[in-house]
Amino acid sequence: DKVVEDMGVIAAHLADNPGVWYWTHLTIEAKGLAKLARNIEPLLRGGEVVSGLLSTLETPPTNGDPGLCRAFDDAYWMIKVLVSRYRVPGANEDLIRAYQAGHQNVNQTFVAADAWAWQRLHDAVTAGQVVLEPLRQAERHECLSPITFVLRFEDRALAESYLVCNVLKYRWRFTMPATRPARRWWQFPSAVPQARDFNPTMLLSGPRVTQDAPFAGPLTVGVTIQWPAGSNGAGEQLTEITMAEPLKIDANSELSLLGSLDGSERALMLFVTVITLVTALPTLYFAKASFGSFGDYIAILAWAIGVDQGKNLLQMLRSFPADAPTSP
Repeated sequence: DKVVEDMGVIAAHLADNPGVWYWTHLTIEAKGLAKLARNIEPLLRGGEVVSGLLSTLETPPTNGDPGLCRAFDDAYWMIKVLVSRYRVPGANEDLIRAYQAGHQNVNQTFVAADAWAWQRLHDAVTAGQVVLEPLRQAERHECLSPITFVLRFEDRALAESYLVCNVLKYRWRFTMPATRPARRWWQFPSAVPQARDFNPTMLLSGPRVTQDAPFAGPLTVGVTIQWPAGSNGAGEQLTEITMAEPLKIDANSELSLLGSLDGSERALMLFVTVITLVTALPTLYFAKASFGSFGDYIAILAWAIGVDQGKNLLQMLRSFPADAPTSP
């Protein structure tokens, strides 16, 4: 209730005098933008149009007149767009023409700016200047470990454009073939995972995604870049990007028992297994024709506990260096 009450007070204050809140931030940013634009005014390639916009931007309204406030706001955003694209050949000329054709309508200029950015993006994708790849290059990628994929742009200005960062949608696709893992000699057929496809898709609002592969194999990654509104609201437009080659996914070493053991540990396990077979079976089983009493099972249990504790003792002794000091 307190939050709703506070919001009501703010709404009433903004309704009475919205400029108090808005202009406090805008005028500060406009002052710095106008200074920067004046220093590079010839590079903005706007002639008298840019000169007039800068004059408006350098004289913020003080009387709260709606017409003057709207003109100041339009000048700010128009100059901001021109400054952000002045290094792109031909961009500002087209934006100025759209601004004049729309009778100085900034919204129409923004539509033209988005169309220009989309065309640049499409041309960059066609020329191979937008690459889909893992964020971090590693010697090996393991299943069940998150991997971040990104779109890398050669044109930094295009990568930071409003269209790419805020308007476009990215439908990511991940594909792995239905391969059945090989059956090991110690596994029963029912213990081998069944072959299955891995083909999820997700729609995001940014040019990066994090995904993990459920099993080992080649992982193919692709993305469809979607512009829902399309050029001038004409409908959705799409462009496709696929990773140059499938990414090799290895088995997860942390989940594999034998893979996490070094050679000496494997040798110790093999040694204990051999001792178990050589000593236990002849002594506790083959030598007793009437095996099966309660005492026989207790003897096997006690022997198994002893062998396991002996193995643990050997492993503990291996963990100490030979010249480790001993307590008195």
